[in-house]
Amino acid sequence: MSEPGLAILEEATETLTRPNYADMRELANGGMKQVNALLAKGWVLLGIYQVAKGEERKDGVSYVRKYASFVVGRPESVAPDEVADKSEPAEREE
Repeated sequence: MSEPGLAILEEATETLTRPNYADMRELANGGMKQVNALLAKGWVLLGIYQVAKGEERKDGVSYVRKYASFVVGRPESVAPDEVADKSEPAEREE
């Protein structure tokens, strides 16, 4: 005999559906302008993570550059012709 709570949980998981994304993209080093443009067109923000890149200046001093990378997904309900430019953003100069 199963527990009542377990039966409810099994029933709930059967009715849940995972969202399907027709397209997923990582916007590394792109900034919020590109992310906001996709979100305005119906894309969904799936994750944000920090990226660190070790570099060395011309004078030999080492440093770490940190920036955010964004992962976005286009739900199947959003038309492909509404997709923003797929070109990778240029590295930021400081």
